[in-house]
Amino acid sequence: MKGIVTLAFMILTSSFLGAQAPTINSINPLSNSVGKFQKFEALVDLSASFSNPYDYDQVALSGVFVAPSGKQDTLDGFYMQDYSLNTSNGSLSANGSGGFRIRFSPTETGTWTFNLKVKTAAGESVVRSGSFECVDSDNRGFIRKNTTNYLAFDNGEAYIPVGQNVCWQNGNAYLDYKKWLGKMGAAKANFMRLWLAHWGLGLEWRNGNVGGNGFEGLKKYRQNNAYYIDWMLEECASQGIYMMFCINHHGQVSSNVNPNWSENPYNAANGGPCAQTWNFFDLDAAKNLHKNRLRYIVARWGYSSNVMSWELFNEVSFTDQFANASVRNAVRTWHDEMGQYLKKLDPRKHLVTTSYGGDEDPELWRLPSMDFTQNHLYADVENVEKAVAGKGLDNLSAFGKPTYGGEFGISVGGEGLSTIDPQGIHIHNTMWASAFSGALGAAATWWWDSYVEPRNLYPLFTPLSNTLAKVPLLQGNFKPASARTLGGGGGELSISPVADWGQATDNKIIVDDTGAVTPANARLSKFLYGSQWNTQLRNPPTFEVFFANGGKFKVQTGSSKGQTPSVAIYLDDKLVKDHPNAAVNTVYSIDVPPGLHRIKVDNLGTDWMGISAYQIEGVAVSPHAVYAVRAANGAMAAGWIHNSKYNWRHVREKGEPTVVVNGAVSVNELQNGLYKVSFYNCTTGEIITTFKGLNVQNGTLNFGVPDFLWDLAFVAEKDDTTVPTLEIVLDLSINIYPNPVNIGGALQIDTRNLPAGEYRIDVFNISGQLVQQKFISSFGQVESIATAGLTPGGYLLRLSQGERATVVRFVAQ
Repeated sequence: MKGIVTLAFMILTSSFLGAQAPTINSINPLSNSVGKFQKFEALVDLSASFSNPYDYDQVALSGVFVAPSGKQDTLDGFYMQDYSLNTSNGSLSANGSGGFRIRFSPTETGTWTFNLKVKTAAGESVVRSGSFECVDSDNRGFIRKNTTNYLAFDNGEAYIPVGQNVCWQNGNAYLDYKKWLGKMGAAKANFMRLWLAHWGLGLEWRNGNVGGNGFEGLKKYRQNNAYYIDWMLEECASQGIYMMFCINHHGQVSSNVNPNWSENPYNAANGGPCAQTWNFFDLDAAKNLHKNRLRYIVARWGYSSNVMSWELFNEVSFTDQFANASVRNAVRTWHDEMGQYLKKLDPRKHLVTTSYGGDEDPELWRLPSMDFTQNHLYADVENVEKAVAGKGLDNLSAFGKPTYGGEFGISVGGEGLSTIDPQGIHIHNTMWASAFSGALGAAATWWWDSYVEPRNLYPLFTPLSNTLAKVPLLQGNFKPASARTLGGGGGELSISPVADWGQATDNKIIVDDTGAVTPANARLSKFLYGSQWNTQLRNPPTFEVFFANGGKFKVQTGSSKGQTPSVAIYLDDKLVKDHPNAAVNTVYSIDVPPGLHRIKVDNLGTDWMGISAYQIEGVAVSPHAVYAVRAANGAMAAGWIHNSKYNWRHVREKGEPTVVVNGAVSVNELQNGLYKVSFYNCTTGEIITTFKGLNVQNGTLNFGVPDFLWDLAFVAEKDDTTVPTLEIVLDLSINIYPNPVNIGGALQIDTRNLPAGEYRIDVFNISGQLVQQKFISSFGQVESIATAGLTPGGYLLRLSQGERATVVRFVAQ
């Protein structure tokens, strides 16, 4: 304890002692042998004159670490309070009075040496040296960008994120995150996102803030929160989860959107340097304060390979005056400066990104300091997956760097989602669509605490993780594929608006005689602006549509509106219907005769009308959609096929849709030759069927799709050694009845065609949760499953014996 006592004494008495050169008294490594890519940590006992141990202008411990190869890494040390963690109630008890440490992650096996020094206003200490051994470990290393659209560990393995936001705790940080991360890890989720929010695990906030419980103002970093983050990164390592580390959130610098500016220590009213919110971005004093915090963050947690990336801001477009050109430029300049600063500070060069909430600055995304783009998308639309996947495709095309869906959801809150989508259909759909859109991983859902946890939706992660593990997205340098659906009958085309308030939109949508939509990822506004207010935002959409036999055009309004809006529908430039004072959650439609027609939708009322969807009935459109990627060499493709009506709104309002029969998919830009296509059940992750010997000519693979209710995943591989066959992998034969089955009754399973033997029966709900299990010995009889514990809806029954299995669907009512 000598160093701690000395440090405390020097802090308290520095004003009386006068300036004196600092001294490093001793260096005490926690271990002299460290695994590759794992944490070396040493306690540093030093004597120095300063009043704030977190202020690097007053006292700066630094180290130079030399690898066996001679390569050098330079990094900061940091001051911390140590604690003991009570794992029963999650409370912390301080150990001693705090001290300096240095943390480092070695990247080479062998003997490492290091030199430490400390600098204050009085000068620098004499350098003290040390060494440690680095041995092999199973750690895959840090997450890197490369020449593909995907990320990779240092050892070359792909990192494809599947997970969710878990940005702050509800109660005790240890108890909440132990539960959430444990369930995520068990479900094979490998991604989480953390905010440094003052109501969560923030480091720096207003001194004495009511409810802040421990904040001390600028350059004073809250140590109990920092310790919980220490623990969390260790827990992430044990669960195989990687963290997007969000350093700032928009409310800190906003007086309008989730405003926290009145409590921010940067605010001049609280003694900070910023007279206005935007001074956070343009004032040197504010920048220097922020850089000090970045130094602490990198020094304390930059060692961790479980930090996926640093995120400079959550939804920075919601900070004050972002629409103002000079403020927008200052925000961009700030990001570039801080991004470059992080890369200079961080010896392990973690990836850097940021995020927007609606309005974006494309020039910021083009900065080399931003390693990947990110989108956050919320929409009250039935096929939110189309919007999220489409935005990712737009970003890939526009900026030529990896992209990620950092947040998505339906804008009703977690409790509302538990009512309108209790099984997480929109989460399932959006994760699968985004994962096969060319994005670097599956988009991350919000409302972890009020929706995913109480509804136990963690099993949604497992089948996607299992399926993605079968596709070499990184090694094959996969790109978005040109793919479309074929056959499956006609139906209703639904186009969901995705553009937020004031965002640029398309105003001309073309639907040809094949049902193809141009532009493919059409951006329509969630708002139909009125003729009196916000007129500068008006851009009424026009649809050019071919109707073979006539049909209907429908406008589905959203759940909110302004003052007295209208919905006006024009057919071939003639006003057919105008609905003044239009209502929310209502469908307005017109009949359309056969042929090519132009349809315009406008708002002749006072203020805006929310729009949920534009629906075109009677066009040649498949009932299913496909999202696909292909290998750069054209020898492999993979994707997700979805029954478009199997979405949260249709299932809630109309029940399960009809099964897609006789569906087909076409994938272009592949090598010619013979292929095999394997299909996977997206609820269980198990293979269903493999088609072999499919011929690709002129670069196009056309294949039929097994009949399906909700969705299928597929992997197509060039396989010139096969002959055309249909391989049924799940070959056990059973019959179940009655179907549907009444809850409280019994589902009968006829096993009389099965060979005698031991079998297992698993029953899953459509979220993939196991709800019932039974082991049977088949001797040619009929078995029964009780349904008393089931709730109304669809279920999957799997009968298995070793590697052989079959899956059948039934409905409980």
